[in-house]
Parts: sequence; C-alpha cells; structure tokens
Amino acid sequence: MKNKLKKLSPSSSRRSRGSASSRDNMSVDSSHRDTESQEDASPAVPRSRVQGRTSVLTSVEQLMPRNNYEREALDLLKNQTYNHVRIFEPLFFIKMGSKADMTRAFSHVGWYNFANMTESGSKFSTMEFLMTLSFEEEGFDKRCLIDLSILAKTYKYDRTTWWNEISEEPVSSKNSILSIHHPTLRMLAKWIGMVVHPRSDLRLYSLPELQYLFAMAKKIKLSPVMSMLAHWQKMITGRSPIDITTLVTRIATHVKALDNAQVIYLPWGEEYQLRVGVEHFVQGHMMREGSGNSLFMTYPGYDREVELPCPRLSLYSVKSYLLQMQKKEPAHHNVTGTTTRQQTRSSTIEALPMSSLPISTTTVA
Repeated sequence: MKNKLKKLSPSSSRRSRGSASSRDNMSVDSSHRDTESQEDASPAVPRSRVQGRTSVLTSVEQLMPRNNYEREALDLLKNQTYNHVRIFEPLFFIKMGSKADMTRAFSHVGWYNFANMTESGSKFSTMEFLMTLSFEEEGFDKRCLIDLSILAKTYKYDRTTWWNEISEEPVSSKNSILSIHHPTLRMLAKWIGMVVHPRSDLRLYSLPELQYLFAMAKKIKLSPVMSMLAHWQKMITGRSPIDITTLVTRIATHVKALDNAQVIYLPWGEEYQLRVGVEHFVQGHMMREGSGNSLFMTYPGYDREVELPCPRLSLYSVKSYLLQMQKKEPAHHNVTGTTTRQQTRSSTIEALPMSSLPISTTTVA
C-alpha cells in the first residue's frame, strides 16, 4: 500500500525524509493539537503522508509505527471507537424534502459524490491513516488549494456580515446552528458537522463551517481538504468516536491502495453507524412532529414554524436567507405568589361587616 497511498501527496518523495526525522521526537499533544484560540484559524497547507506498510490489515499488531510520534498516536488510537460515516436516516431525509437543495449545494462547491458514501469502513486502515498523517508546506495538487482564504480575498467574505445574512442573533464565539433561519442552511450545517468535521456535539459550528455555508449559498468552488486534515489530526486525541472510516476507504480505493489487499471491515448495523433522524432534531428543539405525520422546522423564542417540505424556501430561489418572524413576548408570571397567613387574615377582616369587628380600647394615662 505504501507507494500507492503516496499518490495523495505529489511532493512526498521530496520531503518525506525531512518530515520523518523532524517528527521523530514530537509529542502528539504538543505539536498536533491546536489551542482553543487557534482552533478556528485556517490551517497551514497540509500534506497527507499516508503510508501503507502492508497489504494485510487484519489486526492492530500489523501496524508498524516508525518514530515516536507514530507510536504515541497509535497508542491513543488503540483506545478509540470506530464507526462508519454518519448519515441522515433515509426516510427522514426524504420527509424533510431537502435532498435536491443539498445536492445542488454540493455540486456548486465541487463536492461531487461527497454526500453519498456507502463504502465499508476499516478500523485498522483508519488507524494507519491517522497515525501517519502529517502537514507540510507543499504536497497537494493545485486544485486542492482552492481553500478558505479565497473567500475573503476574492469574494469579500466577512464573518459578521455573513452571519447577519442568515441569523438575527448577535454574532459570538458560540453561535448555534439553531440560530440559522433557512431550513436548508441548517441541514447543511448539520451535515458538515457529521461528515466534513465529524464530532459528537452538533449544536455549534466552527468558523470554517460557516465559510463552507457561505460558499454553498454563493455557488463558489471550494476544497475542504485542508480543514478536514486539520480536524482529523485532532481526532487522535479527541473523545468523540472516529467515524471517518468510510471516507478513508474511499480515499484508499481511489489511489488503488486496496487492490489485492486483505482488510477487515466494520460490520454494518446500528452499533457501527449512527443514523441521524427526527429524534435528534426534536431533542435539539429544531423540529417537531405534528398530526398526520407532519414535520415542522421550529425556531425557539420566535413565533414561527415552517412545515416541511417547503419548496418555496429553496436555497437558490429565495431573496433573503432570513425568515419574517418576531420574537415571542416573555411569559407573564402570576405576581400574586403564595398567600401568607397574615394576607389571608387581613383579607378576611376586610370582608367582614364593621359591626362584627372587635373594638380595640386605648387607655390614655
């Protein structure tokens, strides 16, 4: 597999020697885990030094790390959980009516066939892929360098301006997908968090993900490769299940690394693939089920719901990504509160006729 997988990196033959020696004493935590303040920054131009070492991958003992970094990474990866790529539950996806809109969005950014991955994932192939993953200044075809920086330089992308186009909530470091108005943009944001930057918590978005939504809405070709690789490296020390196994199989198949290889794949079933359905969105207060098997997109704190599917809100036919809706008035609470014994006694006395009240006599000395 070694020579075949190196096709992912045209310049690997020029730089692999220096990369291996410089990484020999690197720590996984110190050199490959970004700080929180750097997490949303555009990563350096990456190179995937994926090197298969055997044509048989049926046990972890067949993975042979070559330096300290790879040994540390492998030790961490042994304790991780591995799954197939997450998908929307098929019947739910049809019921939403967003498939056509989302397919067009993927086409506009150039992510052809990215949304329909059915390959089986392999735990051991993914472990090898991640433990040998590295970044260098060069290593990808120029077509992969259509990265996020192009949005600001060429298309005047500004985070605050774009956020104000899709939400009426104030921009902050912890904006929620729930704050996005347009139904398709909401679903695209969820999908990016499931597939491009897979993680357990799908409530918030990262800065690159907001940029991808901008590119999809504005029909701009954009490669997700660099931010994906940066995210994948963080998965080595992360706590979420590693569910890029399907994508690793697709990459390895594309470069013919799996030709005549003996690989054990994960079984299919609920245990190894999370299917995101209506329950996820109901629990997240993004949808509700109505009578007659109907489905509504909900907006907590606002006075509007959108019944799905809603063809008139197609992403590429609307003039605005914001919906016309008002915030709900805060509920008025009962100001009387609990009645005290003294209040009850006073009310009773006020209701009695004057003749029945006791007469108080005051003696003046």
